[in-house]
Amino acid sequence: TVGGLPSVVAMGRYNMAADLAASPTEELLPPIASTLFPVMATIQSDTHALRNLFLKVLSSSAIVCAATSVGVALVSNGIVTLVLGPQWIAIKSVMPWISLSQGVLALGAGVYVVFEVLGRPRYSALAQWIRLVLLLSILGPLSWYRNLELIAVGRLAVACIVTPMLLWSVARALQLQLRQLVGATWRPIT
Repeated sequence: TVGGLPSVVAMGRYNMAADLAASPTEELLPPIASTLFPVMATIQSDTHALRNLFLKVLSSSAIVCAATSVGVALVSNGIVTLVLGPQWIAIKSVMPWISLSQGVLALGAGVYVVFEVLGRPRYSALAQWIRLVLLLSILGPLSWYRNLELIAVGRLAVACIVTPMLLWSVARALQLQLRQLVGATWRPIT
């Protein structure tokens, strides 16, 4: 067994599901995040402009994350069958959970850039450590059930804990109100 999972084959299946489920979100959002730092750095002393830019990026990210993660989750059975073939049927139940977790987690991608621009890299590092501890404390025990779908659900649970924490911490740093965050993430989805 590897990490409580039945075999290396199971780990390979999980990795294939993770790559396929997360790729649409990961192909669209990182290029946006990579251009954020230089843009935000030019306005770092203007809190109002930085706040507005972050809200616009969050709103755009919410649109992309909702479309890609929910879209892949809805058509994951077809994706597995058409792209990978019948030998990968075992990952069909894992794909929607991983896709949704990637979409939720990607909402917080711009937070790290804001902390870097504000000169608070420790906040970014602390957030990553908290995420790691949560992953280990939730996925560790779940791995003993030897159920890939349960591990994928745990991954989504971690994303649902971490992302609001990230958004709350950046809201405090930028002096944003909760309604502004909710408006930026909810409005594009409805």
